[in-house]
Amino acid sequence: MICHMVVHTCRSELVVVREGQPKVEEVMAVMLKECRKENIVYKTAALQCTANILHSYDIDCMKDIADILLPLLPSQVCFALSAC
Repeated sequence: MICHMVVHTCRSELVVVREGQPKVEEVMAVMLKECRKENIVYKTAALQCTANILHSYDIDCMKDIADILLPLLPSQVCFALSAC
């Protein structure tokens, strides 16, 4: 919830290009890296925060998120998804 408020509140500031400030694409690359961590509690928090960023900036990273989430799903679900 805090991440969502920060992302939403800071959205207009993050899109302004300033020297030394990371671009949204750079932030997303770091967040996706964090989502790949092994600790499931950490991974869950990173995924929630990343989802807030994706939503706030209307970014499509479906393939990256699917690559992270599919290994976590039971094999029956993965089989059903691949059959679509």
